Amino acid sequence: MNIPTGEIVEENFSLKGVSLSQKVLTLMEESFTGYLVLTSEGRGGIEEGLVLMRGGKAIGAVYEYLKFRKIVYGNIALGLLLNAGMAEHGVMDISKLSRQQAELATAFNEKMALAVEISDSDLAKIIPSEYNPAFAEKAIEKELETKESKFDIFKKFGLGGIR
Repeated sequence: MNIPTGEIVEENFSLKGVSLSQKVLTLMEESFTGYLVLTSEGRGGIEEGLVLMRGGKAIGAVYEYLKFRKIVYGNIALGLLLNAGMAEHGVMDISKLSRQQAELATAFNEKMALAVEISDSDLAKIIPSEYNPAFAEKAIEKELETKESKFDIFKKFGLGGIR
């Protein structure tokens, strides 16, 4: 990802007991330009998401499952980030960018652009009320599938001790 560092507004802000949705809505009301990075622990290990904002509107998102090296972009990534924001274990960082830096971030990372800019009223409608692990698992279901090894097959036939 080619995202400028920006000016750090908040760093290592714990999600425990905090409403991510309220935090994002406050940033939108303040016509914030910059990004919010969320790092949380999910079933797939450490997950990290970023939502890019310009003038109080969400314009881009990316979400990564580090263990599986899977990256999701755009509207689906925004949904995953909002879902992860409802989890108890996680931290977020907020960095301020200039309007030009936000424009360049979307220009260099076209995949992360949202199909439609999301305003505060739109966001309030899509924020989940609680963390849903099934939503995250759906995004990585192929990576979670386990394949039987030779050892597993031998074990089924009672030959687990043979090498």
